[in-house]
Amino acid sequence: MDDEFLEELGDEYEVDIVYPQFHDGNGFCYDMTCPCHEDQGSIEQLGQAVQNGEVTVDEANNIYHGRTIR
Repeated sequence: MDDEFLEELGDEYEVDIVYPQFHDGNGFCYDMTCPCHEDQGSIEQLGQAVQNGEVTVDEANNIYHGRTIR
């Protein structure tokens, strides 16, 4: 980056980085500190999928932790 440009920014500025690709429709991302892991609706849907036999308990655990299932 150009040093002159950095001087114009000043000493303090805030950078907000958003990674929407981590929320890919399964309801949970890999970041366990993300609020998506507190979403009761998503948790209930995942539990219902287990009860319906659509996923196993192990698969549901992987989904909740943002891991790929096979």
